[in-house]
Amino acid sequence: MKSLLYKDFSLRTHARGQYAKSATCCQFELTFGCNLHCRHCYTDCYNNSEFIKKELDIVEVKKTLDKIQQQGVVWLCFTGGDPLFRKDFPEIYAYAKSKGFLVTVFTSGYSVNKEILRIFKRQPPFVLEMTLNAVTRDLYERISGVRGSFSKVMENISALLKEKIPLKIKTQITRDNISHIPQIRRFISKLGLVFRPDLHLFARLNGDSSPCSLRVAPAKLVSIFGRRQIDPEICKDPSALRLQDESSINIKNSPRAQLFQCTLGAGQEFHIDPYGNMFLCVGLREPAVNVLKKNIGPVFNKLIHQVRGWRFLSGSKCAACLMRKQCLFCPGRAYLENGDMEAPSLYYCELTKSGVAQ
Repeated sequence: MKSLLYKDFSLRTHARGQYAKSATCCQFELTFGCNLHCRHCYTDCYNNSEFIKKELDIVEVKKTLDKIQQQGVVWLCFTGGDPLFRKDFPEIYAYAKSKGFLVTVFTSGYSVNKEILRIFKRQPPFVLEMTLNAVTRDLYERISGVRGSFSKVMENISALLKEKIPLKIKTQITRDNISHIPQIRRFISKLGLVFRPDLHLFARLNGDSSPCSLRVAPAKLVSIFGRRQIDPEICKDPSALRLQDESSINIKNSPRAQLFQCTLGAGQEFHIDPYGNMFLCVGLREPAVNVLKKNIGPVFNKLIHQVRGWRFLSGSKCAACLMRKQCLFCPGRAYLENGDMEAPSLYYCELTKSGVAQ
C-alpha cells in the first residue's frame, strides 16, 4: 500500500471538503474551564463552576465522538476554554485516537502534566497549538490574571519540545503586548518554531464587549506586520475602497448579498459546545441542536441549507461594500459585538482598508 504524507492527505481532504455532502472537520469545545483568565478571552465569561458543572460527562463525550465519527469527520479539534483542564482529558483523547480521528488540540499550555505528556508521546496529536502572549513574567501574568502561571507554562513548553510533541505557538495581539512583539517573536524563533500572530479580538459569548477595547489601531498593526496585497480587480475602481450605499448596486441579485462568505457555507465544518450543542459559527450559536438528542447528519444538512439561504435584510452597508472580498467581516463576530449579524464593525472596516497583512 502506498503511503501518503499527512500534509498531502490534509490538502486532498480539505479540497474534497469544498464539494463534500457532509462535513470533514469538527471543533469540539470540551470545556469552558481554564486555569487562566486572560483579559481578551471570549469564553472566560463561562469559566466558572456554575457553567462547568453543566458540561458533558465522559460517557456523553464518548457518545458525541461516536456520532461525530458516524458523520464522516476526519479532522477533530479539541478546544475550549482549555480541553486539558478536564481531569478526564487523557481518557477522552485516547478514545478519540482509537476512533481514527486526526486530532488537533488547542491549549494555554498551563494544564500539561506528566500523564498528558505520556499519552501525547505514545499517541501524538496531529498538532498541539498553544497560545503564548508574553515572554516576561509580569506581562504574562497581567494578561493571564493568574500568579505563577508564567513559570508553569514555560516549563511545559520545554517539556513538550523535549518529548518532540508537534507544537505550534500562537500569539494573540492586543494593546497589552503590542510593544513586546519583537521580543516574543525572537523567543519563539529561538525555540525553532514559527511566530504566528493572531490579530482578531471579539466580544465575549455573553455579549461583554470589553475584549474589543484591547484591539490595536490598524495603523500600528501596519507598522509592525506590513500590508497585504489588495485585490487588483477591486483597485481598478478607486471608489471601491470605501463603503458603498446599498442603492449603488442591485443587492437582491448580487452574490455579495449573501450573508455568509466564509467556509461555513461550504459545509466543511461544524462546532460542538461543552453541553453537546451543534452549531455552525463560533460567534453565532443559533440555530443549534443537541447532538445527544438528534442524529448529526440530517440536522447538519438542514442547518447548512438554512445558512446558505440567509441574505442581508437590512440596509447594512456591508451588503453592497465592494471590499467584502477582502474584508474580515463575520456575521458571528458582528452579532457578539453589536447584537446584529448585519451591522458593520468600524474597526474591521478600518482594518480592511489598511490592508493589514497576517
